[in-house]
Amino acid sequence: MEAELRALLDEVASETIRDRHWLHEHPELSLAEKETSAFICRRMDELGIPWERVGEYGLIGRLECGPGKTVLLRADLDALPVEESPENLCRPKAAVSGTPGVSHACGHDAHVAMLLSAMKVLSAARSRLHGTVLFCFEQAEETGKGVQPMLDALARYQVDTAWAIHVYAGLDSGKISVDPGARMAGLAAYTVRLNGKGGHISRPDLCHNPIMCGAHILSNLSML
Repeated sequence: MEAELRALLDEVASETIRDRHWLHEHPELSLAEKETSAFICRRMDELGIPWERVGEYGLIGRLECGPGKTVLLRADLDALPVEESPENLCRPKAAVSGTPGVSHACGHDAHVAMLLSAMKVLSAARSRLHGTVLFCFEQAEETGKGVQPMLDALARYQVDTAWAIHVYAGLDSGKISVDPGARMAGLAAYTVRLNGKGGHISRPDLCHNPIMCGAHILSNLSML
């Protein structure tokens, strides 16, 4: 079975690259992943994989292969509000965003391309598989607004194991890190408000200057 899967992966390798290039050239922001979602839906329809929509543009595809465990594979769809340079440090890029001010700067184009290829390979081998594979395409990962609708939709499934692989340039090509525990950066947003008291430059001792306080906070953040 492993040899068969490897052969199928070799067959779809060029398609993975083409998909990634198309997705990279057509980035969409969180909750606006209309064309990306349609691209995925067409591929699932071609493979005969039933799917359901989650929220505006999230998707869950189901490859059902009889009794067995349920495995969840997940990718994220959205790009970032970042202007992309057409060149990297060495040469012109093979694919560049065609949308001003928006780009796949976090690798979600690669995640979708990989999951589409995994979907095609597993679909081709479905007669020899047991159980169910859920292909989850999460919208609005960058803003955190797509995760709860996806979790709500998955609540009715008995998922035995889940994989949400993220590309990481620090690893050599062909290697996967499966270290236990937290592996990638997380984000928590918060707001700080500084209240000051105005006055005259001749009596700074009677003022409360929030700019100086803010500068000290900023310079000390790195110490955390």
